[in-house]
Amino acid sequence: MNEFINCTKNQHYISRAEQRSNAINSNAAAQNKKNYSFSEFDRENYKFTLDNKNGVNIANNLSFDDLFTYEKVDKYFRSNLESLFQEYENDLIKQTNSLIEKLQKNNKEVIGELFYILVAKFINFIRNPLSIKKVINTFSEITNHRPTDSYLNNELNKILQGEMLNKKHLLESFGVSDAEYRQWLGIIFMNLVRFPGSAHNVIESTLKSMLENKGYYTTVCINYYNNEYCILSDRSYAVVPENAIEIYYFQLTKHAFLGFISVDYKAYSLSKNANHDCIMQTMSSLKSLSKDLKIHFMENNLQMLKAYNKHTSYQCHSKIFCASKRCYGLNIMTSQLSGCS
Repeated sequence: MNEFINCTKNQHYISRAEQRSNAINSNAAAQNKKNYSFSEFDRENYKFTLDNKNGVNIANNLSFDDLFTYEKVDKYFRSNLESLFQEYENDLIKQTNSLIEKLQKNNKEVIGELFYILVAKFINFIRNPLSIKKVINTFSEITNHRPTDSYLNNELNKILQGEMLNKKHLLESFGVSDAEYRQWLGIIFMNLVRFPGSAHNVIESTLKSMLENKGYYTTVCINYYNNEYCILSDRSYAVVPENAIEIYYFQLTKHAFLGFISVDYKAYSLSKNANHDCIMQTMSSLKSLSKDLKIHFMENNLQMLKAYNKHTSYQCHSKIFCASKRCYGLNIMTSQLSGCS
């Protein structure tokens, strides 16, 4: 049977597994887990309103019917991209828990877990329909290429040129054209599919290249909290660019987040704010530097949590989610709650 054919109609752009790690009721059955949802009220002042004091059910949250479907096969089955995501969703919670448990024991043998998690988190950026135009701008070149494998090329043809279900409601929701929507699905396909004879798909190879490139400095900071909560946004990530430095923020669980920092030494050396003596010294010693990924683990650093929650909420599309009615560093407005900071 075609690996892209299944009967999944309700398709999540942030997986249920990830949302469940943000649940209010961690011990509830999977289908009953909830989180609190907040809507943007005043972005500039980090003000949000609680949508429902009882929370929202994760089963149908951050999803659309047939979001990744490109062909209706029959009454029940459709061709979609769900199988490409499942490889990363199936073990994400296991890998995340292993990462945190090891770091809490000062064991930094976590490269396997980190690579798995980072790939999954960058896939969340690519598959998020609220960022379609940004994804197209970032990956537009990839759709100029075609699979040499006839089976995969045929599936890509269906995505780019085939007869789809009526997607008018989705196109209107995301503010994109049919051509842009198809291009986005094609970008997901080309980044995630495994070509015959290749050990890694495109997104894995890209991340691997970044981590191994001696022209980049990369480090990961994991922050964990015993009694405070990290928010999840409807975009699933936040990025803080400054000159040639980029910091990506991703929620790991309701009590932890990850910051992935990447510095392009050459680009930074050309930026107007760079300390040129310092950067040239650094570049001259690059060949002698270890390219091992730098890993930092911190617990209960409230200043870092405040920065994370603010960046993540500011860059959301319209909603954020949390396991608590209070979100550290943000102003949450309800009739019962006052803002917190």
